[in-house]
Order: sequence, then C-alpha cells, then structure tokens
Amino acid sequence: MKKNLHHLYFVPIITLLLFILFTISLTYVDVPPIGPLSSSVGYSTLNHLIHTKIGVNMLWFEVSDWLGIIPIVIAFFYGITGLIQLIQYRNIKKVNPNIIALGVFYIIIIGLYIFFETITVNYRPILMNGILERSYPSTHIFVSTCILFSAVLINRNMMFDNLFRKILEIIFLTLLFIIVIGRLLSGVHWATDLFGGLLLSIGLLSLFYTLLQIQNARNK
Repeated sequence: MKKNLHHLYFVPIITLLLFILFTISLTYVDVPPIGPLSSSVGYSTLNHLIHTKIGVNMLWFEVSDWLGIIPIVIAFFYGITGLIQLIQYRNIKKVNPNIIALGVFYIIIIGLYIFFETITVNYRPILMNGILERSYPSTHIFVSTCILFSAVLINRNMMFDNLFRKILEIIFLTLLFIIVIGRLLSGVHWATDLFGGLLLSIGLLSLFYTLLQIQNARNK
C-alpha cells in the first residue's frame, strides 16, 4: 500500500501564506519615505538600521550579478535535456517525469518573476543609474535560490554517481551562499527584499519537493 504523503503540503502552504502576509504587511507597517526621491518602505526602522550598517558596495553588486548568470545556464541545461528526450522519444509521456516537473517549476518561476517586475511593493535604497527601481522581492535571490536548490533536488533523483552528485551539490550551494551574501553586502536591496525573496523561494521549493516525493511514491 502506497504511503499517503499529502501531509507534506503543510509546509509549502504555510510558508507561501507567510510570504503573502509579509508582503501585505510591507505596505502597512512603519512605512515613512526614507528611500531615494522620498520613496517609502515597510519596516523602515529595521531596514534603515541594517542598510546604514552595511552601506553600499557596488563590487559585490557586480559579483553577485555575474554569478547570477550561472543558475540561468544550469536551468538552460536541464531544459535542453528535456527537449532532447522529447525529440528522441517523440512523446512527452516518455520524458523523465523529474525533468517535466522541473520544467513546470521553471514556468512558475518565470511567471512570478514577470509578476514582481510589474508591481511595486517598494523601491531600492539607492538609485541605479539615476533611476528608482523596484526592489521587492529580490528576484535575483528568488530565481537563483529556486534554480540552484531545485537542481540539487533533481540530481538526487536522477544521478547514480554519488560522488559527482555531492560535488555538484557543494558547488551549487556554495554559489548560492555567495550570491545571497553578495546581494546583502552590495546594499542595493533593503533587508526585507532579501528576506521576501528567500521566503518565497523556500515556499516554492518545499512545494516542488513535495510534488517530487508524491510523484516518486506513485512510480514505485
């Protein structure tokens, strides 16, 4: 008898609900105009304190920006892998289900990226080339975290060479750590932007993990 794993949905539901509530709270809690051009930001006392302590470091901005290209390349690799299988088998049902799940996950990431690039919750703490840009959540953190961590989860299901898989995990997680720390030290985001990006990522990744677990249980 197959084990019922639907209780695993509890974590992603709670996490995504917390992200929604936190996002809403940013528009109501402590929102004076402390940003450039008198722009407002939620939790301004906390954000201003952290931003003042860290300051702005454009070198870290450039480093984290360039490193952020690597997760996109990784996503492209998995996308090409799925496309090759589709061309080879000429039937989407024969494509590795883990790759299909990852493809759906990528579509969700793209959709949310576009969504948050079109709405404004708050703006950056600094002007970028003289322009006031949207800042919440940090889509750089959100996309990088989702792609790199989902790659770790997928590799655990698809790779049989444990040594190579563990080496990739160390590389991916180290890269993610540098990107997150680099974005924090760059000072181009408020602390709540980074927290929101991580919270959204955790919610989506826990949902992705749950779906993989249920899918694998059904295939046994």
